[in-house]
Amino acid sequence: MTILEQLSKKNLDKVTSLRKAIATAQDKAKGVMGCSAVFYGNSRMGQVIELLRQADEKIVEIVNGPGVTDKLLSVVSRKEKVYKGARLGPREKLPGVVVMVDDKPLKHRVHHSPTGFEWGYGGSGPADLARSILWDYLGKEPAPALYQSFKEQFVARWGDKWKMTGHAITLWMEAKAEKASMG
Repeated sequence: MTILEQLSKKNLDKVTSLRKAIATAQDKAKGVMGCSAVFYGNSRMGQVIELLRQADEKIVEIVNGPGVTDKLLSVVSRKEKVYKGARLGPREKLPGVVVMVDDKPLKHRVHHSPTGFEWGYGGSGPADLARSILWDYLGKEPAPALYQSFKEQFVARWGDKWKMTGHAITLWMEAKAEKASMG
């Protein structure tokens, strides 16, 4: 069961409704200030808008209880990432591959392969690719068991061109967690 499924629809509706009310209040306050940018200095209106912003940050925790807030916000606010890779030529020639995340080069988090990313087999280049993708997606270093499993199930099987979405990674991780919880 995902984090979002664990939250009741009623609570999510409350969060959405409260956030809309705060956004409306902020927009009206900006209109009164006569500016579109958030630049309020030490004005009283600036203090009101700052209080509204702080309230927005606390809404989910108040509605759902402590501990759920960070997980929910990270899932809800995460932009869909798209990872792509392409082989530029035969595996023997360097540099032989290009890996992008949202049309920018994926940072190589060197651990197993100082020569760079690879895929299509179960070696050190594919291990670093799996580790780097998950690190980028999660925002923190993944556990070795997690990225090695990702390498085995995906990276080692990719052909010359591949594409992986953040949504697919989330689904894979949820299935993995559900399988682990079942024994």
